[in-house]
Amino acid sequence: MKIKHIFVLMISLTLISQALPIQAQELDKNFMILTPLIGSWIGHFDDVEEQNFVLKMTIEPILGGKAVRLEFSTAGMNRESVFYWDTEKKQINFLALTSNSYVTSGRVYSEGPVIVTEYKQINPDGTIWKSKGTWEVAPNGNLINRDGHTAIYERETDDKK
Repeated sequence: MKIKHIFVLMISLTLISQALPIQAQELDKNFMILTPLIGSWIGHFDDVEEQNFVLKMTIEPILGGKAVRLEFSTAGMNRESVFYWDTEKKQINFLALTSNSYVTSGRVYSEGPVIVTEYKQINPDGTIWKSKGTWEVAPNGNLINRDGHTAIYERETDDKK
């Protein structure tokens, strides 16, 4: 799929999803493994010396629960991701675009309580990077993302906004 088509798809999904209130959207059964991730999160990198990076992330059902959007932001970079059900492969796939011109696509599955992402990232210079990351909820309710770095998130509450 060409980058132009991907961009049009992402914009269309975002605009259509705005018509439905979040609370009225329940996750389709195919996305139940993503349930622990739904919500607004604020975090930091655990393994980076520069701790002033604040990571903000919102994960919400869109399109009547038939897809899931992940909005991520940190210093100087924003990312929009859409998770969708691939009816042919019977798996959750995703597409992510960043404000600094990275395009990522891959699949999502669970290994017990751990949510795994396997993906291919096309960098601005055209090089391709393949990787694997994980998401898991710690016993204290924090969300831990291991994907090159380790990011630890807490649910965002009114006093943390």
